Amino acid sequence: MPFNRSVFAHLLKPLSRRRFAASVARHDGDAYDKNFSSWDHLVALIFGQLSGAGSLRGLAAGWAANGHHHYHLGAGRIVRRALSDANRRRPVAV
Repeated sequence: MPFNRSVFAHLLKPLSRRRFAASVARHDGDAYDKNFSSWDHLVALIFGQLSGAGSLRGLAAGWAANGHHHYHLGAGRIVRRALSDANRRRPVAV
């Protein structure tokens, strides 16, 4: 079965993971959240904006409904509590 990228993966393609990782390291963005990386956080927030999620619960449910695409995005699963903690603690500069 051939591999086809999702539209969401095509939207994330212009983002440089190397530059993003440098920004995270510069601002110590992954200091508190060991199981929920800054990249996971960014992908979740972009997904929430594009899907029109009105709450963290809606964002997590929408993300879980498309779970088979996450591997190719480089992001894991989203736990509502981890997303809430990341929104509260992660530096805005990242």
